[in-house]
Amino acid sequence: MNIKTKEEKISNIEWLGQFLRAKTPNYEQAGSGGSDSTVAAWQIRCSAFAAIETDLAKALAGLYVWGFKDKAAYEFVLSHLAEIVIRAAKNKGQKPNVISLESLARLMARLVLDFEIEPALNDVFTSKGRLYYAGISAHQLTYDAYRKTWKDYESLMELAIVNAQWEINNAVSKYRKNCRLETALN
Repeated sequence: MNIKTKEEKISNIEWLGQFLRAKTPNYEQAGSGGSDSTVAAWQIRCSAFAAIETDLAKALAGLYVWGFKDKAAYEFVLSHLAEIVIRAAKNKGQKPNVISLESLARLMARLVLDFEIEPALNDVFTSKGRLYYAGISAHQLTYDAYRKTWKDYESLMELAIVNAQWEINNAVSKYRKNCRLETALN
């Protein structure tokens, strides 16, 4: 299989992570794209990050590439998702009885984000187990209360993640296309 065909078949997130992880620190590796063929592949991937417009999408892309190791990106996305819950709950006039809204929102954001970064967690935890994983105990909020009142807020956070994923894919796809066009012109 020729290299160009193989490169086009990998997802944009996989492509973004190439040459940036600890397992592949080949700084001499030349990448495709750009007018200077000696530009290292990791530099091309870093430039692709710059093509992503919003801070949420950049942080999420960092989490997809480096996982939980990117603590600053994790904290940024977690705070952003928690703020979505806080705003929506305040607009509806809802607040939990035992735990503060801010604490619940952070725990819910942790739940959504961790299960997004590590999808295998979905196979391990039941719906009730997801709450315990996030640190929401039954004395703070029962499963039924969560399911009936707060579960909808998970959907809002998931929507924000889907929108950020769309932005990542579009920006990286456009960047890869421009790199291929530049390579073809040179």
